Amino acid sequence: MNIALPCRGEFGLKIRYHVPAVHALPGPKIVYMEPGEECLYPSATELRTVLPIEDDMRRGTHPRGDWNYIRELREQLHREIPLASVIRTHPKMPEARFVPEPFIPQGLRDIKVVICPRGRRYGASKNWPHWEALTDLPGCFAAGAPDSSLDLQVPRAWDHARFLDASVEAIRQASLVIATDAGLAHLALLCGTPLLLITHQGLVAPGPVLDPDGREMEPHY
Repeated sequence: MNIALPCRGEFGLKIRYHVPAVHALPGPKIVYMEPGEECLYPSATELRTVLPIEDDMRRGTHPRGDWNYIRELREQLHREIPLASVIRTHPKMPEARFVPEPFIPQGLRDIKVVICPRGRRYGASKNWPHWEALTDLPGCFAAGAPDSSLDLQVPRAWDHARFLDASVEAIRQASLVIATDAGLAHLALLCGTPLLLITHQGLVAPGPVLDPDGREMEPHY
């Protein structure tokens, strides 16, 4: 039995490293996750929920403020399931990629373009301030979480209680995702949806686009 400890750090690092590493773990596995993240762990035998930490504390893969909690949880698990392998993921672990599906579909329709309006207090200089200019695009939908997104007057993922499911459903349905170099860009790559990556200054950022198997695709600029 493998037990994957929770990752409560940056969403982008979670999608890029933690989620594929957990998916690659063999055999039966217990996965600790934040509420609403079922779609990220389809190979889990059992899911256990932990409370998220505040957005300003989500720095790095495993935030410093989480160290005591993780140590206590690891000790608890060694007592509860002494023969299990309790694993804290890291970027050098083997990975297995997959295309996520919403755990509970949110009934979205006619999504053509997904925008990802980062609006975090932490690293606020990376927020692009001109997302409003894109909201008139046909079939526009804003992906993201309520505590880290700019408030826009378009259909939004955070209008749904299960905002990650709504984001995944919209990204899979869209013909294009427009994002800065943040977590939702990594989610678009995982979903295999064409991605227009821009810098927070609004410049197109060239670079490889990967399919769900990690193979390079032609960029969709």
